[in-house]
Amino acid sequence: MPALYFGQSQSALLGVFSEAASNVRRDHGVVLCPPIGQEHVRSHWAMRQLSVALNKAGFDCLRFDWFGVGDSAGELHEATLARWAEDLIAAKDELRDASGVRDVSLVGLRFGATLAALGAQAVDAANVVLWDPVVFGNRFVRSLRLLTDSLTTDSLRYFEASGRAQRPPSELVGFDYGSSLLREIESVDLTERLPDAPLCLVRSFRSLELEALGRSLRDRRDATVRDVTLDSRWVSPDDVEELLLPGDALRAVTAYLEERTS
Repeated sequence: MPALYFGQSQSALLGVFSEAASNVRRDHGVVLCPPIGQEHVRSHWAMRQLSVALNKAGFDCLRFDWFGVGDSAGELHEATLARWAEDLIAAKDELRDASGVRDVSLVGLRFGATLAALGAQAVDAANVVLWDPVVFGNRFVRSLRLLTDSLTTDSLRYFEASGRAQRPPSELVGFDYGSSLLREIESVDLTERLPDAPLCLVRSFRSLELEALGRSLRDRRDATVRDVTLDSRWVSPDDVEELLLPGDALRAVTAYLEERTS
């Protein structure tokens, strides 16, 4: 799985391209869209395992870090939704250049799923898999603030209240989003921006937002909802430092794309 840099030379993105197993290779690639912030850290191993599973099923894959996230250029507070939309287009182009595939599907996790949904039309996505997407940006930011407050008032993590008081208001769970990016994220309402492409909603935890999103998809013949037993507990203080072990979520994502491309 060779790592590479792509996109704009002055603000390059880190990507990892992985090839499909030769005996089952399809003319179809997948761009994996990761979360942001602390959820990016938690899910790094899971996204790698997802690419391995998709490779075995015949899909070339490119997983990458958004601008300002992980090992890509920039700082998180410098990012914008428009820049991340450009990143998605660059990732699709890089996958096609590296693999020669005709069609590209998107698989996103958490806010990466939201960005995949918002950018699906621009990249002409063949299919879109939304794994625990952030539906309402304002509720997402509010949950991160509550999680941050819970963590920073935990005496087992922080011993001096003076250190907690110095945290800037735009720093959430250890990552400084910046006030401008937070306002952009808060403006997102995925129910108003769902892509026209065939899509699959994978739910690995219970929330009113995901249940409502599932209900809104019932009348769409090109949409499916798959619930998995994984309990990801994204905003739980007890789990924030735990790696996400994807389990049957991998099988749900892979099976859906196999069905769509068979």
